[in-house]
Formats: sequence, structure tokens, C-alpha cells
Amino acid sequence: NPLGGPYSGSFMVKALHQQGARRGQTDTRTYHIGGADGISALGEGTILDSRLLGNYNAGDLLTLNF
Repeated sequence: NPLGGPYSGSFMVKALHQQGARRGQTDTRTYHIGGADGISALGEGTILDSRLLGNYNAGDLLTLNF
């Protein structure tokens, strides 16, 4: 959470590929935290929460939109 504390809601990750056969292409994924995924929030009472959010390559430009 960019503001600190627990986060529940949606966010989008855009990956602009910088190298290889996919250079210049963009992948966009939207993730939802809270509700149907079985957890109410990330980071509630701990800084150790983690979530698998796809695989990205070194050098890719990642943009996070909350």
C-alpha cells in the first residue's frame, strides 16, 4: 500500500518489455485483494504479507496503478 497500512482493493500492473522478442509490447494485469480471493487485506498487522503477482523480466518497465 503506497499510503502504509493494510490494503484492500484493486490495482493494475503494466509491464513494458524492454528486450527480446516482445520488446515494445505491454502486458497489463489487474489484481483484486479482498473478498473473493479469500483474504480481507494485505499488510494488516504485518509487513510480511506477500502475494504472487506474475513473473516479470529484469529490465522491464513496471507501472503500478492503485
